[in-house]
Amino acid sequence: MDNILISVIIPVYNGEQFVERAISSILSQTEKRIELIIVDDGSKDQSGRIADSYAEQYEYIHAVHKANGGISSARNAGIAAAKGRYILFLDADDYLDAVACEELVRVIESHAPDMIDYGWKYVSSSGEISRNLHQVKKNCLLTRDEIRTTILPPLLNLCKDEEHFIYDFSCTKAFKREIINEHKIEFDEGRRVWEDRPFVVWYLRYCESFYSMDQCFYNYVDIPNSLSRRYSREFFRIILENYRMYKDWYGDCYDFDTEYVNTYWAKSIENMIYRSLKEKENRKQIKTDIENTLSNQQVIAWYSKRTCENAFEQRSSRLVVAGKGRSALNGYAFYEKLHACSFMRVLVRLLSRLRRLSD
Repeated sequence: MDNILISVIIPVYNGEQFVERAISSILSQTEKRIELIIVDDGSKDQSGRIADSYAEQYEYIHAVHKANGGISSARNAGIAAAKGRYILFLDADDYLDAVACEELVRVIESHAPDMIDYGWKYVSSSGEISRNLHQVKKNCLLTRDEIRTTILPPLLNLCKDEEHFIYDFSCTKAFKREIINEHKIEFDEGRRVWEDRPFVVWYLRYCESFYSMDQCFYNYVDIPNSLSRRYSREFFRIILENYRMYKDWYGDCYDFDTEYVNTYWAKSIENMIYRSLKEKENRKQIKTDIENTLSNQQVIAWYSKRTCENAFEQRSSRLVVAGKGRSALNGYAFYEKLHACSFMRVLVRLLSRLRRLSD
């Protein structure tokens, strides 16, 4: 096919139980000027054979096989194989509504925006569906200036603007392949988590236009124990890495040393500390990671300029700035245990009250 408008890329790793639903949602598309690229990322189950089976039946479906390297490398392999004017990403455990590509093509043929953004539906494990749309102006072409003033600041964590946060999922965007290729934009293959936002932010550097649709046709399915829900020791490194990338890319456009920015990033580190301390495995290594993070000069700078909400945050900040990361860690560990015990006391009281009511 020489007139491919959209390339849909599905990366899959050991997804035999749900990938056919994702593929079927592409077969059902009412727009036919599309291609589907299924990237088998070294699956050990039947995912690769499923991909081959569909590729043999349909000329617009292509199977790509590679050694396991994670979702970022699988998406990059899909980009390399794509021929469409625009690229969509679809995770193997999700699916698209049948009219998705038709509606996107309508926008492409009318406006040809550099990025198209659309809403998504959360499909819970019980089958309940909730729609998710932000408040960025809908169904109109936004200019480069509007991208810089409205779209980018919330994504770069420069301000709190939930209404205009466009969701940092690559799967709810359509990207021009020409822009990706020209500027060599790719997913960071060193990451297996939190890979989406850097790609979106990097791509937006080169966008002259942005179009947000008022439709939700991406279906995000709740899969227990999915990769996106798992804890990773890399989270601390990634937080620091994201800040450096954003500052490198946009430091000449925005101020990355405001009170809000420092408070936001310090709070991000703090929240990740609490999340890490809840882990049951590798606790010794996790504590070492936290201590090393709290001794990082950038983290110290954030803590020194943050706005503290209470006395505990003030004490933690003083310890971190003074180079006493271990003492700060001990404080966080005690605070986390205290919070857990308080929750358990409340739960015990509630259960006791329910028993009395039942009697």
